[in-house]
Amino acid sequence: MKFFKKLSVRLFLLLILSNTLLAWGLIQITSLTLSLKNNTGKLLTQGRVRPPKLHHFLDDLGDPPNLEAAERVAKKRNMEIMIVDRGMERVTDNHLPSFNELSKYYFKDGQKFFPDHSDNRPPPGRDHRGNRPPPPPRFGHGGPPPHHGDPGPPKIREAGVYKDQIFQVMDFKGVTLVLFFKDDISSFLTEKEKVRLAVMIGAIILSVLFSLWLVSQMLLPLKSFIRGVRRVGAGRFETQLPDYSTEEFNILSTEFNNMVKKVDRMVQGRDYLLRAVNHELRGPMSRLKIQAEMVDDEKIRQSISEDLVELEEMMENLLEVERVQSGADTKKHPFNLSELVEQIHNKFKTEGKNFSLDIENEEIFLTADPIRIKILLKNLIENSFKYAEGKGLSLKVKTKSKKVLLTVSDEGPGINPLDQQHIFDAFYRSDKVRTSKKDGLGLGLHLCQEIARNHGGEITLISNLGKGSTFEVSLPLS
Repeated sequence: MKFFKKLSVRLFLLLILSNTLLAWGLIQITSLTLSLKNNTGKLLTQGRVRPPKLHHFLDDLGDPPNLEAAERVAKKRNMEIMIVDRGMERVTDNHLPSFNELSKYYFKDGQKFFPDHSDNRPPPGRDHRGNRPPPPPRFGHGGPPPHHGDPGPPKIREAGVYKDQIFQVMDFKGVTLVLFFKDDISSFLTEKEKVRLAVMIGAIILSVLFSLWLVSQMLLPLKSFIRGVRRVGAGRFETQLPDYSTEEFNILSTEFNNMVKKVDRMVQGRDYLLRAVNHELRGPMSRLKIQAEMVDDEKIRQSISEDLVELEEMMENLLEVERVQSGADTKKHPFNLSELVEQIHNKFKTEGKNFSLDIENEEIFLTADPIRIKILLKNLIENSFKYAEGKGLSLKVKTKSKKVLLTVSDEGPGINPLDQQHIFDAFYRSDKVRTSKKDGLGLGLHLCQEIARNHGGEITLISNLGKGSTFEVSLPLS
């Protein structure tokens, strides 16, 4: 029984069963279709195809049959008629094939309906192929009741399909008739064949539905896996999946539970580290600031103070990056983005910065954390001012396709293409920046990217050397 606990074995057995049923149904339908196309005469004699009730209208063709009567019957009965009498052909529709063309179409081996067109009748007791013709339909099976003195029903010499039309070739009152029926081929099937066809189609449908149901039952554990992954993604690391009867799913469940436990320990360690940095290092940092003020040498005192400020800034940025990545303290709610942008613009203007603002609408409401969006914009603007070398900077706000676009552009020296590939990496600083007097830890743009991602958006850079740089932040409005 352990062998059947494997999902691969179950799917293999299901594949064999469903494909067998499907193949059987398709073969039967194909066989019936080909039989209708190529062996209609045989199906007529077997009783699988219902022959038209010829006695209902053949007597209306006249004695002998004439074209005027044939045209009236053809129009009334939704059919076309060809009358062949000792080589002469008369048709109710000029688009019908000639008797020879029909013969070549039906007999691919070069045979003909009748070897000699001068006499439409085959040898006594034999058909045109040299075989005895099938017995006429019995009373109650498509043929008319025999009457005294009546030569009996017409003798069907051949039946087939010509361009999706069933035709019959028969002897009738001393001439040869070719009847072309315009009705759909399926309308000639007997009730038994229609039931058989319905059973085959039903078997195919049931096979497909049963296979889909069985596969859904086999893959049912996937739903619990999805729920478990979503709970873990939401920070619920106590999530554990149960054991399953299927071997493969049981292995996945065990590995998933072990992974969640390891991730839980890693998150707890990170939280401990953040608490240690946030609380345990602030005390020593404050004491160092006080001691730095007691240093007599002004240059040394200033150098220590700058290093302490840089270290404090690094701590704050690291903590903020971790908070954003973990989603901690993120409070999203609708607010007017235009007002927030104007506040930031006014702050920089009061500092004497060359800063232009272009807002598409005075009311652009965004569902986000306004504190984090403010940090994102301030970091982008300060970064651009830092490298713009005193040149102007612009901020544009507009909406497009249910998104808001925040564009910060400067007229600085631009960014080297090699540096652009890593500009958003944490702690990345180009060699040119490292050798210059510009401060920075390489965390500002990385923090901007994390904030944008945390809000379901993205940030892109377009920069050309000597032509400035443009940072564009795209955030969803909803």
